[in-house]
Amino acid sequence: MERIWQIRRNYLNLIISVVISLTTILIFLLMVVNITKLILNDTIKDFTLNNIRVYARLINNWQNKNFAIMKMYADNYDLDFERAKDLTLLNKIENSMGDSVESLDYIFVSDENGHAISSRVKLNVLSKFNFFNKIIKRENVITAEKLDGNTFSIIMAIPIYDDKGIFKGVFGVVLKKDVFQNLISGLKINDANSYSYLIDENGLALSHPNKDFILRENILNKNHPINLENPNNGYKVLSEDSGFIEYEYMGIDTYAYFSKIDNKNNWRLVTRVPKEYILKQILNRTHYIFFIALILIIFISTVSYYVGFNISQKIITLNFEIKEKQEKLKQTLELEKHKSEFLANVSHEFKTPVNIIFSSCQLMENTIKNDEIDKEKMMRYLKMIKQNSYRLMRLINNLLDITKLDLGFYELNLVNVNAVELIEDIVMSVADYASSKNREVIFDTNVEEKFMALDPDKVERIILNLMSNSIKFTDEGDKIYVNFEDKEDYIEVKVKDTGIGIPEDKLNVIFDKFRQAQTLFRREHEGSGIGLYLVKQLVELHGGEISVSSTLGEGTEFVVKFPVRIIESNNENFSYSISNKIEKINIEFSDIYD
Repeated sequence: MERIWQIRRNYLNLIISVVISLTTILIFLLMVVNITKLILNDTIKDFTLNNIRVYARLINNWQNKNFAIMKMYADNYDLDFERAKDLTLLNKIENSMGDSVESLDYIFVSDENGHAISSRVKLNVLSKFNFFNKIIKRENVITAEKLDGNTFSIIMAIPIYDDKGIFKGVFGVVLKKDVFQNLISGLKINDANSYSYLIDENGLALSHPNKDFILRENILNKNHPINLENPNNGYKVLSEDSGFIEYEYMGIDTYAYFSKIDNKNNWRLVTRVPKEYILKQILNRTHYIFFIALILIIFISTVSYYVGFNISQKIITLNFEIKEKQEKLKQTLELEKHKSEFLANVSHEFKTPVNIIFSSCQLMENTIKNDEIDKEKMMRYLKMIKQNSYRLMRLINNLLDITKLDLGFYELNLVNVNAVELIEDIVMSVADYASSKNREVIFDTNVEEKFMALDPDKVERIILNLMSNSIKFTDEGDKIYVNFEDKEDYIEVKVKDTGIGIPEDKLNVIFDKFRQAQTLFRREHEGSGIGLYLVKQLVELHGGEISVSSTLGEGTEFVVKFPVRIIESNNENFSYSISNKIEKINIEFSDIYD
């Protein structure tokens, strides 16, 4: 009898254990499925918004390029209202700009009071328009207004000044209404019912797949699909920087993802995606979880008393793996974001000098064709071509060096040199250039000689890059200090300036491969953002290290340490020639404009 009860108890314990184990694993599987769905949903959302932001940056690049071209034409033709009355000149400028400014319709010029003249249509006084008031405040403007009093037009305008810097009027272009549709035509989720459109700060459609809606449809209209269920949806799109809203459109549950273009225009880029498409993407990625569940349930049903303990251990392990995968996913998305910004930045860095070179060549060609050769202007065009060619050469060299570093093909050519003389000569070779920019360079050292093994070309690259940054991020009258200190086992080179400084939260990322202290669409200075990454790699190839400290608004200091060593070489008589380095200075400082 006792044995029978013992057997029954064993079976009962087995059944209880199996039930508890199965319940635990089912709850766990449901939890994993839900977490996976949340992760996938966030991933798809971030991927969609990141695509939108990439196109937003392209639009911003396009605006900056066209503003630069407009300013170039205004300056080169000394454009003002009186000269614009010569319609032959106005038509000449319009025809020339048509090759540079995409989707140009016509151009116009006004005086300081808003009286305007156009290459094609008759215009009213501009002073009554909002964009004219912004122009008076020395702002470049791109907006949509009813310039002819009847229909909206897309307007780009810049202020023009006389030789004393006094506002003397407006130079503007009117663009064809489908200009932005061409720019964002590639932005589309892989679904036939998805599409994207651009709206201005008032909700007016600047682009739309249906051309009849461009400059006519307004997202704040109560009859707009976004607002039919919730009147506040349209205001949410215009008030938040990015996100998505959910609504029903023609019986279809729909998401609208949106992102702000920039702080200046306050425009939004919107992508409409059917909710079913998003859910299908999540469902396709969760099927494998149910397959795992079936295998686990069959396995769990065969185990004995220790199932509960084993399952708890598996839960702990799987929870850790989930967190680890979440962290890896976060890191991957962050890396992709920085790669996208880096590619957009490099694209901008290639396109800007190419556009300037191309425009300068066009202007030179027109000048020669019209027998209006002006030596001063021709030299100015040649200077622009040469500087931007140097800028392209610098970017190409940096990209090639990054590739060599990543592949491990980058080598040092070490020679024994007087490090004090080498670095002082490099610094002094920059002094005249810095003086032309009204910056003072001060070099100091605590020794007169320090022989050690260095690669002079790589050291020159390091010092020139750091000094280029100092000149770029300082104002006229600021000082740049370069100090050499012998620490016996190593030397310390400090490059310190009294410039704008770097925010504290950016100090730990400025040496990273795809990171910048200033993002592409908010920075005030040109540059690819890969210079400091190369500097760090070159310093570390020498066995040294580099660090940075900065106070925002007060200045920045870079500290480079090189270990002291001597190699078996008879190159102690190596000398640094300033005359041979002018070309390198021109290349390294090519992204500093007057």
